[in-house]
Amino acid sequence: MADRRNSILEIAAGVIQEDNTTLNRLVDVITGLDSRFGNTEKHLNIIDDKLNKLDEVYTILSNISSKVNKLESDMNILKMKQVEQDTCIHIMADSNRKLQQSLEENRTKIAGLCERVSDIDNTFRTVNGDLNSMRTDHDSIRDTLIDLQCRSMKYNLIFNGLREDRDEDSHQTEFKLQEFINRELKIDHHVELGNVHRFGRHLHGRHRPVGARFLCNNDLQFVKSRAYKLKGSTYGINEQYPEVIESERRKLYPIIKQLKLKGHRTRLVRDKLFVNNEPYNAGTHSGVDPPKTFGDRPMYYSRPWEGRRPPAKRHAHFSSSSNDESPQERLYA
Repeated sequence: MADRRNSILEIAAGVIQEDNTTLNRLVDVITGLDSRFGNTEKHLNIIDDKLNKLDEVYTILSNISSKVNKLESDMNILKMKQVEQDTCIHIMADSNRKLQQSLEENRTKIAGLCERVSDIDNTFRTVNGDLNSMRTDHDSIRDTLIDLQCRSMKYNLIFNGLREDRDEDSHQTEFKLQEFINRELKIDHHVELGNVHRFGRHLHGRHRPVGARFLCNNDLQFVKSRAYKLKGSTYGINEQYPEVIESERRKLYPIIKQLKLKGHRTRLVRDKLFVNNEPYNAGTHSGVDPPKTFGDRPMYYSRPWEGRRPPAKRHAHFSSSSNDESPQERLYA
């Protein structure tokens, strides 16, 4: 634009030289045009600036459009997820409703079960009470039975070591026992015996014991008092008790031996041991070792009739009212 204007001004200067008036007019026209061109140039620069700004705006709008498209895509994804969540919520609501129904049913069942458990508990308590009563009755009956057995065996003695012949009958056994009493115990008078028999299994090389019932209590006590004469022999005399009593007595025999060695006075009544007229207590008599396994080695205890003449004969009576105050100790040779 500047070059063009300069060329025009040169042409105008030449023309001016020819005609000043015309030149002046032309200069005025050119000056006006120059002014207009300047204004036009300014307007063009402004328009150019605005166009540049429009390009920037276009770029910004393009970025915004891109972001909007991305937001629309994200919104669609969110809508799909929302639909899925709504579906899951409906499913969970249905499941929750079913769980509530199941919970109510279970509560009803639990209430019924609690009632049944309460009934069963009441029944169990009743049965337990009846069972305890039955146990008490059983223990009482057992004690009564043991007591009756002890009373029925009170006049029985068991003799060990008497030779047994083959095919021996009860008469021969009684004869051997009478002979044994006369020969080994040095009892001259006839001892009245009731049931005499052997019992137990046949074992090779061993003789079965002989059980005998005495009809006279004095004969029984006299035979027991002569048991010391069997000391050192192969014979032995035992009192007869029920197995449950005899089992407890076997546990007490070693204790009795130790107590006697220490100078204590002992008394064995059935399965109860008395030491110095007091019931035996493991804590009180701590110096005595506990019961140990006891073999068949004979032991000897002094008898109440030892060294004295026996009293007059008195027939034994077997009523249930007979007492058991005398020492019921095991007799050995």
